[in-house]
Amino acid sequence: MKVNLPVTGHEVDYGDDVLIVSRTDLDGRITFVNHDFIQISGFTPEELIGQSHNIVRHPDMPSAAFQDFWRTLRSGKPWSGLVKNRCKNGDHYWVHADVTPVRESGQITGYLSVRSRPSRKEVEHAEQLYRRMNEGRHALQMREGVVRRASLFSRLNIIRRIHEQAPMRTKFGLVGLLLFIPLVIALALTWSKFSESLDAARFEREGLAYHHELRDLLPALQNHRGRSGEAKVGNTASAAALPGIARTLQGKLREVGDRTATLDARLEVSSVWAGIRQDAEALLAADSKLSVDESFERHSAVIDRVNALMVRIASESGLASDADPVTLGLVTAGIITAPELATHVAFSRRLGASMLLRNAFDLPSKFDVNGRMAMADRQMERIETSVGNAVQRLPALEAPLAAPLASLKENLGSFDKLVETRVLGASRAEIDPAVFHKQGSAAVDAAYALYDAVSGQIDLLLGQRIERIRGQALQLFAGTLALFVLGVAVAWLFVRTTVRSLGEAVARFREIS
Repeated sequence: MKVNLPVTGHEVDYGDDVLIVSRTDLDGRITFVNHDFIQISGFTPEELIGQSHNIVRHPDMPSAAFQDFWRTLRSGKPWSGLVKNRCKNGDHYWVHADVTPVRESGQITGYLSVRSRPSRKEVEHAEQLYRRMNEGRHALQMREGVVRRASLFSRLNIIRRIHEQAPMRTKFGLVGLLLFIPLVIALALTWSKFSESLDAARFEREGLAYHHELRDLLPALQNHRGRSGEAKVGNTASAAALPGIARTLQGKLREVGDRTATLDARLEVSSVWAGIRQDAEALLAADSKLSVDESFERHSAVIDRVNALMVRIASESGLASDADPVTLGLVTAGIITAPELATHVAFSRRLGASMLLRNAFDLPSKFDVNGRMAMADRQMERIETSVGNAVQRLPALEAPLAAPLASLKENLGSFDKLVETRVLGASRAEIDPAVFHKQGSAAVDAAYALYDAVSGQIDLLLGQRIERIRGQALQLFAGTLALFVLGVAVAWLFVRTTVRSLGEAVARFREIS
């Protein structure tokens, strides 16, 4: 196991609203990190992208933890547990890691890790367990992130023998009852499985509903970011529209806050959302005093945190690991990728419009726009592939999804050409910034329209799944109940007839004797 040294023994603390997000390929090489990852670890993006994720491994972590980590993920299951990571300078920080396999076209293509701040009690407990695992003096093992004592099995309960003096009728009754115990156990296990599946579908549906609330917030944030930047460089139309846009954004913040308060307790997002809302409201209050660059950076930071929360919701609710390939393909296309594409296009829309307004086409800005549009194009390809695979498995999806998919492809292509000719290849402004902004907005709106269409189909599929599970469970219960009643009746008749015959035989024997 790789040993990263030196270590300082100093722990880096961070807030409950921080989400550390990264993605890796199948070999554990980092392909994406968010701002919080960079901020806390101390590494630069260039030092992280393409490197093995063990670059942040702390030597105090037992090797058995990472063996369990990879064994669990490669079996297609999510892994959850506490991890001690090392910063670039040797400091350390503790995270509660939720790692989920990312599937495309039914195949695992990488892993998504969303990490949050654990409680002090959890950290102290993990430190003690990991130290004991490293010392090897205790028979401990880890399974799917949970440490437990090894080779410790529950003792089997001894079945009490039937009292020798019990009446014959009672003994036959007990024997008949024992014959039905396997049936009852099978029913209980099957019912439990149905219950788990039903709960999982409902949980995914709730996660989807909350994800949709956050999706409605994103364009409001992106619109405010763009119009604020334009107003700051002298666009009077944007300045006039900005107060109304701010009120819309405040309303969206309230709506998401109200929805957060009613969420299932398993989606532990209250503290994260509280931090996002606080930063967004502080931004609205201070935006008029900020420079163009300061406003852009603070808007982008809030948008990144909303995106990270959306990724977390998709992961923790089970949407991102749904066992049904059709549902998973739709989640990949519409729930995960479409908002990311919209974010990249909105970034390019705002920066390109700003360059046109200022009539300044500097190379760093062109580089940023070009990089964002390249990522948007790759995400468009991913969306087409995922939707195509889902439609191939379920042709009925083609009718509701064909039009929004074609609209997104057309509008993104038009904006691509506009960016290439009027921004990347330009040395001076040759187009009205409002026209550029309008075409960018059309692409953003098309991405969110696809999200809406896909999420509607996912909700429909989950609803059908819930009804199907309910019907199967009721059929199983009714059939088993009927079989049980029939079995009890037959057993009772058998016992009654047998006991009566034995009684008559005994009486006859006594008469003869």
